Amino acid sequence: GIEWLLNSNSNQLINSRLFNNGDFGLRISGWSNIYPSDNKVYNNYFFNRNNVEINTPNTITNEMSTNIDCISGPNIIGGSCIGGNFYSKIDGSGFSDHCTEALPQPGVCDEPNEFHDNAIDNYPLKNGQNTAFISVLSDDDTNYNNGHSFAPSIAVDASNGHIHVV
Repeated sequence: GIEWLLNSNSNQLINSRLFNNGDFGLRISGWSNIYPSDNKVYNNYFFNRNNVEINTPNTITNEMSTNIDCISGPNIIGGSCIGGNFYSKIDGSGFSDHCTEALPQPGVCDEPNEFHDNAIDNYPLKNGQNTAFISVLSDDDTNYNNGHSFAPSIAVDASNGHIHVV
């Protein structure tokens, strides 16, 4: 993953896909009263066991969305709002996997994803297009193909929506 430490200030992480990283997708942390601040993180696709870890005091600001109304345009998952980030996990327990979709803003969660008082994603993305995202992993969560080409057969059971990879 990506880690911003100490004086890592005024960085931007935009339009990125952070998939299957070991401990985290993004970690922002510091110590001894030196913390990263004023970083902007939006329109990213997080798919990790721990997507975002923020270890800063509540008084330090790190923007996790555009912090304005959604900007019209295609986002990282194909929706019409560029604003926040998409947070998914392989077991389906990511924030974006289970949030309720906002109306009249389709493709955006009703509630913000709050990491702490000054690190809030006001516009977390919701996959409202019934699209399945598939990642094939080995038993130890490393990439299945290990650098070799791999073409799985994928079947969707229409009766229950379960996806089978052969």
